[in-house]
Amino acid sequence: MIKIPTLADAPVAGKRVLVRVDFNVSLKEDQTIANDDRIREAIPTISYLLKKKATPILVSHLGRPKNEHDKKFSLACVAKRLEELLKHPVVFMDQYWKKDAAMRIRTLPAGTLVLCENVRFYPGEEGNDVWFSRQLATLADVFVNDAFGTAHRTHASTVGVTRFLPSYAGFLFSKEVTMLGSAMTSPKRPLLVVIGGGKTPEKIRVIEKLLDIADTVYLGGAVANTFFATWGISVGVSRVDHEMIEMARAVLWKATRTPSRLILPNDVVVSDAARATKPFVLPFDKVPGAMGIFDIGNHLERADGDV
Repeated sequence: MIKIPTLADAPVAGKRVLVRVDFNVSLKEDQTIANDDRIREAIPTISYLLKKKATPILVSHLGRPKNEHDKKFSLACVAKRLEELLKHPVVFMDQYWKKDAAMRIRTLPAGTLVLCENVRFYPGEEGNDVWFSRQLATLADVFVNDAFGTAHRTHASTVGVTRFLPSYAGFLFSKEVTMLGSAMTSPKRPLLVVIGGGKTPEKIRVIEKLLDIADTVYLGGAVANTFFATWGISVGVSRVDHEMIEMARAVLWKATRTPSRLILPNDVVVSDAARATKPFVLPFDKVPGAMGIFDIGNHLERADGDV
């Protein structure tokens, strides 16, 4: 089992603690939060720090702004929801990368909760810029990563800052590592792994590795689209990672030579690119050129019990 330094081991009492969280929540058209699960999942770590009279300084991204201050990607709505859930005031801080930001934070009373504006508004974040990493580090005494879903990204707020601060895993991060570690080293059988969403380049080697461990690997989302395209099956205007076609072909070849089953949807939910057409279900190989795949179909949903 992987051993990592955790928040329970960290000297955080009365300290300023930079916490990388994942508040990349889904939003409705009116910019209100559609699902606050990611905020709720971070609460154990935040609450623990507040009980220790620490000053948590939360950093997160939201969406994919192009390194500029775009209001539709602001974390202001998250600050409001966090206040409601914790029943604790939140100081929402913009321009936290400026030199006087650290001084402002030092003047805050112990136990203050700070949420910084979208970290991707600053261009140094995704480039893992050393200067930006150092500026983030000046805000705190300790760094805690509680955003397992973004830990694979070599960004300033996930990797760069660890060069300048003692670093620990938050409670959610630790839980994810423990669960995955158990699944990889001593899984309960049968082991079914479901992989969906996009970002095929980041997932395809994981899929290949899982074929050595899982009994069944079940693909959906844009990942499945790429595998369909590998077979020459038209997926209309669906998202496909074309640069991953050859690697997907290698994974399919491997799947024919291992006991593990690699399953793709038999049918899919389709609509037009703008989703103006009411979604309907078609066989996976009957998607019209003007339509795109947005979900798995009913046949696969019914088949879940047999997988």
